[in-house]
Amino acid sequence: MTLTRGQRLKLSQLTPSQDLEIGLNCQHSRGTTIDLTCFGVDDDNKLTDDRYMIFYNQTSSPNGEIVQLGRSGSDLDRFSVSLRKLPTHVRRLVFTATLDGDGDMSQLASGYIRISANGRELERYSFSGSDFSKEKAIIIAEIYFKSEWRLSIVCQGFNGGLSALLKHFGGEEDTSSQSQPPQQSYVPAQPSYSAPQTSSAPTRPTVKNLLSKFGFRLGSETVENEIALDSNSTLGRFRSEHHLGMEVSQPCHPLTEKIFTH
Repeated sequence: MTLTRGQRLKLSQLTPSQDLEIGLNCQHSRGTTIDLTCFGVDDDNKLTDDRYMIFYNQTSSPNGEIVQLGRSGSDLDRFSVSLRKLPTHVRRLVFTATLDGDGDMSQLASGYIRISANGRELERYSFSGSDFSKEKAIIIAEIYFKSEWRLSIVCQGFNGGLSALLKHFGGEEDTSSQSQPPQQSYVPAQPSYSAPQTSSAPTRPTVKNLLSKFGFRLGSETVENEIALDSNSTLGRFRSEHHLGMEVSQPCHPLTEKIFTH
């Protein structure tokens, strides 16, 4: 089988395995650095969980369902994917390339995506700069779930580069976090029998969006952060909740404070 641009097929036509390796290569004629990323998005094609954005600064998803393996042979980068381990809110894996520097995608010398399982290459699709124009980013291919796992060869460009790509997935760049870090102050926990605070209480501080560590935030999402104290312990816990009900925990200072992100 020869893969073509725009083609969709069931992965079961290629292999019964749901443990895959995706090899990618993009070479720019001007030597510009190209970053390769895998976005794990939901049924609405939105990045609702930043832990499933796998790239050079976050090389693995929480349970190793997606792992960036790095360069090998002719591959500029590789991703191992275990489809059977993905959580139910991740229904599509989108493999992208973004220029980090001058030039555009019309200047690509060559590129390809290849799909392997059990150490054997199954299929490969090759592309070049003639497939694009002045774009700074492209979606190369998607693996998505529709009654079963399927493969789509996309090769779609984005004129706005990274900003357009993030917007496509429901995110946007957060440049404010780069200029000045948020100022946070904490108030010691009050006894359970104390009277409610009056209107003269200090204004609650705000914190940056959960995704600010990547330089962008989900434009439509409200996140509530709570720091709570276990009175029998020297450690509190940090809980981050949004409308999907995701929860992560880590040690923090023994203080109680509720902070709402606007």
